[in-house]
Amino acid sequence: FPDRLAFSPSTLRDRVQVLADGVLVGSAYRGDAKNVSIALPSSMTRLDLLVENCGRVNYGRELVDDRKGLLEPPLDGTPSVSCLPLADLSAIEWHSIQPGRSPAAPRFYRGHLQVDAAHDTYLDTRGLSKGFIWVNGQNLGRFWETRGPQHTLYVPAPYLRRGANEVIILDLDGRTGLESVARPRWN
Repeated sequence: FPDRLAFSPSTLRDRVQVLADGVLVGSAYRGDAKNVSIALPSSMTRLDLLVENCGRVNYGRELVDDRKGLLEPPLDGTPSVSCLPLADLSAIEWHSIQPGRSPAAPRFYRGHLQVDAAHDTYLDTRGLSKGFIWVNGQNLGRFWETRGPQHTLYVPAPYLRRGANEVIILDLDGRTGLESVARPRWN
């Protein structure tokens, strides 16, 4: 492996996380509009790049050519490419939430939200970093706590049932912490 990987806004669409032996060593985001060089540990035996499509640009010059992915791979050779199996979560490796510990790597968590009666609610993402949340199989959307604009995801009452409701979190930095709240938080 090389000792560094370089990314630029013209070659990265939209975000990449670099993991050495399963540990996050750096990330780059096209929206930051700067070149990023990420150092790699010399002792690593496995390199993973998690590339995220953050949606489509709907204005300006980039509207015409808004391709996604790594437009120029940062490594020589033929990479092995796979998609996260979000349509069927049976193959996912689930992780336990351990308060005070953040593994600094993408993690899937599964838990339950207990409700006595179904009412509209919000899930506050204050303890998370960036990712997606599902409730009872319904994708609520994505969150990015440091950028927003929303910091709570709306859960409509019809998505909930009395008793235990399955909540699945994909947090791309492995952070944990989620709370059901009555009102949205915008900052």
